[in-house]
Amino acid sequence: MSSSKKVVVTITKEGEIKIEAVGYSGNGCLKATEPFERAFGTVKERTLKDEYYHSHQEKDEEYA
Repeated sequence: MSSSKKVVVTITKEGEIKIEAVGYSGNGCLKATEPFERAFGTVKERTLKDEYYHSHQEKDEEYA
């Protein structure tokens, strides 16, 4: 079964915008959210989830 990939945009009552990539690994999440980040403006904070680091660790182990 393949995992579903999506970008979730949440706008709070205060007007804060949160962009979350779901189902991506490695820097795929950054590529998926980049168009949204450009459209909405400056990124104030970025939190990378475990999936980002997990993918990079697997690639490093392949070359070891």
